[in-house]
Amino acid sequence: MDLSKTIIPKSDQLNADDLISGSKTIKIRDIKGGNDDAQPVCIYFYGDNNKPFKPCKSMRRVLVQLWGTDGLQFIGKRMTLFRDDTVKWAGVDVGGIRISHVSHIPEATRVLVTTAKNKRTPMTIEVLPLVELKDLAGAKKALQDKKVTLDAVLEKYDLTEEQLKTLQDETV
Repeated sequence: MDLSKTIIPKSDQLNADDLISGSKTIKIRDIKGGNDDAQPVCIYFYGDNNKPFKPCKSMRRVLVQLWGTDGLQFIGKRMTLFRDDTVKWAGVDVGGIRISHVSHIPEATRVLVTTAKNKRTPMTIEVLPLVELKDLAGAKKALQDKKVTLDAVLEKYDLTEEQLKTLQDETV
């Protein structure tokens, strides 16, 4: 019996406890402003069950350093999230979510992450390779036969604009 579903936190966002069983690679489908000063960014991803990733300030700084300041440009990009048990809140180790890999960067990148009021710790963000769709005709047929949804294809692959248009035409 898989117990992972029995320990899911009741919350409106992705939590470090959601990652107890291991890291999670997500593909961004939308990004919106939050209504909380501490967590002003909501990153929605495929399969999120409407529980967005709300990155802490340190992880927002990492994203800005790697991908720039325009959050809308993050849509379609991927990142791997993991639980870091050493994340502190009010001086206590409570655990938090960190980013280990991102797509759309040319090479692994060293960043400095704030870990205490006046302390920054180096961390390396690794390259998350793009996942190319090699069988466009097969994906098109699977969509026609309703064996897969367009969202499922978008979640799994990094499509070119031409591939996306071709597949969107199949779902109309």
